[in-house]
Amino acid sequence: MAASTIGTPENAAPPGESLGRRAVGAAQWRVLSSVLQALLQFGVGVALARLLAPADFGLAAMGTIVVALPTLILDFGLGFAVIQRQPLTERHLRASVTLGLLLGALLAGVLLLLAPIAGILMAAPRLPAILRAESLLFLFAGFGVTGRALLQRKLAFRQLALADLAGYSVGSGLVAVGLAIEGFGVWSLVIGALIQSALANALVVAMARPRFDLLLARQEAKELLGFGSFGAMNGAVGQVAYYGDNLVVGRLLGAPQLGLYARAFGLMMLPLGYIGNNLFSLMFAALAELRADRARFRQAYRMSLSFVTLAAGPVMAGMAVAAPYLIGVLYGPVWTGAVRPFQVFCAVGLFRVITLPAGAVTHATGRIDAELRRQIVYAIWVLVGAGVGSRWGVTGAALGVATAILFKYVAMGLLSSRIAGLSWRDFLGAQTPGMTVALLVFVVASLTRWAAESAGASQSNTLLAIIAASAAAMLTGMRLLPVGFRPEQLFQRLSSAAAPLPRVLRGPIDWALRSNV
Repeated sequence: MAASTIGTPENAAPPGESLGRRAVGAAQWRVLSSVLQALLQFGVGVALARLLAPADFGLAAMGTIVVALPTLILDFGLGFAVIQRQPLTERHLRASVTLGLLLGALLAGVLLLLAPIAGILMAAPRLPAILRAESLLFLFAGFGVTGRALLQRKLAFRQLALADLAGYSVGSGLVAVGLAIEGFGVWSLVIGALIQSALANALVVAMARPRFDLLLARQEAKELLGFGSFGAMNGAVGQVAYYGDNLVVGRLLGAPQLGLYARAFGLMMLPLGYIGNNLFSLMFAALAELRADRARFRQAYRMSLSFVTLAAGPVMAGMAVAAPYLIGVLYGPVWTGAVRPFQVFCAVGLFRVITLPAGAVTHATGRIDAELRRQIVYAIWVLVGAGVGSRWGVTGAALGVATAILFKYVAMGLLSSRIAGLSWRDFLGAQTPGMTVALLVFVVASLTRWAAESAGASQSNTLLAIIAASAAAMLTGMRLLPVGFRPEQLFQRLSSAAAPLPRVLRGPIDWALRSNV
């Protein structure tokens, strides 16, 4: 009897519901969840930075480096295969669940064995104990990887948002902050991360309900891992680039300097992570379904470029100007050393986040092999750039990594444009409205900062003035984009996606998205 194709009510889209409507619904939940998660993570980050020392964050970052790389075998090796696979049968799902559990247990065991070696390589005697505890993260990830992929495949981002919000609220918001208040130091971060992962993955499994009658099927495993192998390699190389600079900075400059460096990068990624990663998940699922329709595929990719530039460019511009006050007011004087590297990361942050929708194109079309070659060059560039730049401290390391980010922007832009059928002119043209608004925000924010400093305003008042001026400039710039230059279709989609937001937020957004003509 042939294996049944996934099309049961719990796995299929509602009858008659178009991809566009499902995408808008997913985008609405992405907008709402991103705002809530960003606010929550921002508040928790400030609280933890006030309670913990840079060395604690540096030690936690070392643990994250070691744990993050093998996790990609699960996320990219199985999760992406489940999302992309056509057709996907019940046997594929049972095989994916089985492989997820086995790989999670295997990776946990490997980490337990290698933890002492990691402590020696990183010159951190306390690291092995942290890694032994964090080996549990692999078990949690292996348990939830298939359920998470199923929800992404269905564009069920409401369920994903609820699971992730609950996990972060309890793990980081309650447990980590509470333990930090009690003086647990770096262990507050470790235990909080464990609680967060366990709860989020348990909720994902409860919502997706993948079958746990295990199956070791050679054919289905081969089909999943055949696609997933390139995804796993590409993701692993990408994580080497993402965390490799931390490894170099921590080894060459020590845990306290790594804490400053990681905090600067993490603060920059706070808005970019939600914008880029959410867009990647949505675009990957949507483009995988659209890959046979070249015109709609190309249009969707171009729209994603316009969106990410409009969303991220002005934010990066305003944060770069506000950097000394943003870090000084929120984190305190002990974090002053993070200001310069933070400004460097903001300067190239937009180029970094643009590579995420470009990556969705390669994943949705199965061209991960082509992306992998570019990822390898990028990862090597990051390691070398961080190592050479470390001679000039954390700011030098950030500058070295910035050159690698610019390389990846160009390399992935050329590759994704060729796959999607866009010219380089179209690729850049899709980003022009966002770049224009970002330039306006930078000018207005700089003038506001100069005026506040000249008037002798306090740090807090200067920061508030820059934030208010940047937000007003962003909305006004979008409103005043000339006809023919405005991404009208994108603005219509954004207006629909912003519908769940409170009126106080939705009103200014609707005003900015409406044509001035």
